Amino acid sequence: MLLPVLAATTPFSFLSWSFDPGVIFGVYIAGWLYYRAIGSRRTKWFSASAPVERRQIICFYSGLAAVVFALISPLGVLADDYLLSAHMIQHLLITIIVPVLIYAGIPGWMYEPARRRVRLWRFWRLLTHPLMSFFLFQIPFSLAHAPIFYDLTLRYQPVHIAEHMWFLVSAFLIWWPIMAPTREDGKLPPILAVVFLFFQTVPGQLVGALITMADTPLYDEYAKAVRTFGMSVMSDQQAGGLIMWIGTGTLYLGALTYIFFRWVRESEASERFVGSTPTEATKTS
Repeated sequence: MLLPVLAATTPFSFLSWSFDPGVIFGVYIAGWLYYRAIGSRRTKWFSASAPVERRQIICFYSGLAAVVFALISPLGVLADDYLLSAHMIQHLLITIIVPVLIYAGIPGWMYEPARRRVRLWRFWRLLTHPLMSFFLFQIPFSLAHAPIFYDLTLRYQPVHIAEHMWFLVSAFLIWWPIMAPTREDGKLPPILAVVFLFFQTVPGQLVGALITMADTPLYDEYAKAVRTFGMSVMSDQQAGGLIMWIGTGTLYLGALTYIFFRWVRESEASERFVGSTPTEATKTS
């Protein structure tokens, strides 16, 4: 992250990358452990494992790439020091795109060591209960956009780092009921998953609407920042609010729609199979 004093005097460049050793080290360790877990150490670490599909590998490493893009690429510099709208894109990446991609890349057998640790697994199941995860994520996420808290995170880097860590961790909690491998692990039935995802849209849309419709600058740090891309303070603020308002709703509703129609297709296929004659069922199989 650029120092605040530099943000007020230095124009933005697409060559601007922030050096955050915590992000770099965390992404490297996660990528290295995954590489070993699906490769040379797979059978030693996971006795009931199976080869990982290429699609899963692509999803996992795409999730790590999204972390880098969101936090230390030029987007991260824009978000921290110049534009509220870039900050909103950053938040969408770390709270929706990253956890979904990471979960999509982890095979179910990789959770087995955690399942065997009964107390740890019970605690995880408590944190990822739909109601618990909703409040652990949505309340801090919504309050963090109040001007007093938002400006605080922009002024003090340790607070900003802590905020992003909480957003990322709690986002993994809230996506577990959707992305868990099985019902026994806490995955919601499709109809409940649809309802759960619908309620996820509400806080972000409310906060985004309030930001969009504000008629004065809400965040002092962005009001004092050097303007870039020809965006005024208010146009940037309105764009940021719309990204949170419409972007959040679109991504959650997209996931909701996918789950709903997949459930409908599976239900129709099951009904056709049950309603077929034994001969037809044999041919189908």
